[in-house]
Amino acid sequence: MFFVVRKVFEFCDHLDKNWSHPLAQYPLVRSPSAIAVIVALYVVFVYKWGPKMMMDRKPFNLQRTIIVYNALQVILNAIIFIESSHLYLQLYDLRCQPVDYNVSPKTVRLARISYIYCLTKFFDFLDTVFFVLRKKKFLFLHSYHHAGMAVVCSFLYKFVANSHFILMGIINSFVHVLMYCYYELAAINPDYRNNLWWKKYITQLQIFQFGIIFLHLTTGFFSNCGLPKILLILLMCQTLFITLMFSDFYYKNYIAKKQSAKQVKQQ
Repeated sequence: MFFVVRKVFEFCDHLDKNWSHPLAQYPLVRSPSAIAVIVALYVVFVYKWGPKMMMDRKPFNLQRTIIVYNALQVILNAIIFIESSHLYLQLYDLRCQPVDYNVSPKTVRLARISYIYCLTKFFDFLDTVFFVLRKKKFLFLHSYHHAGMAVVCSFLYKFVANSHFILMGIINSFVHVLMYCYYELAAINPDYRNNLWWKKYITQLQIFQFGIIFLHLTTGFFSNCGLPKILLILLMCQTLFITLMFSDFYYKNYIAKKQSAKQVKQQ
């Protein structure tokens, strides 16, 4: 086991030294080993250490903390969306954009905002931590999505920053603005959680974003602009998989439950 772990870290260091994008040199995300450790600690905490720690304790009351957290998420994601979309549309081709290695004030700004976006993916881990500390159940989809986004975003930033893949973050940050607005209202008044008419549309929007991202990856795959095909294929598979998971969640919570309720009324 130790041998395998050592080889993984050696491979990460090799990638770091030989394939890193010159603009992707900010702390934390620049180290593949650090990313692997943080994601591993997150998974171990939410599935083992956290539940064990809370086993004989009362749930924490984190309402105020969550209100502040959601507000920060709305602000951060709004800034990321406005800044990155403005720069991306100025600099790049939506159809297929190769990795840009040019160093200019605008490309540095875009790399910096991409870095902040990557950090928000680790900030998202607190969503699950709050579930654990309040002794509330969460779905595998929830933890898988957070861990996967952190790994994917960090990898893309580290090795193919300022390229075709930035649009994924732009779309995702816009969706997160709306999503955390809903969470904020639900945190301020828990009665809103099931009464906000647009709740289910948040999930629909998440599914829709994955569809747009998949199509955007497809244009990159069939265009000849130097993007690594194997990376595009892996991301397309991952996007399709997460789309199916979100679609299954939507079906079980909004379609199957509605059909079940109708059957009960008819009886």
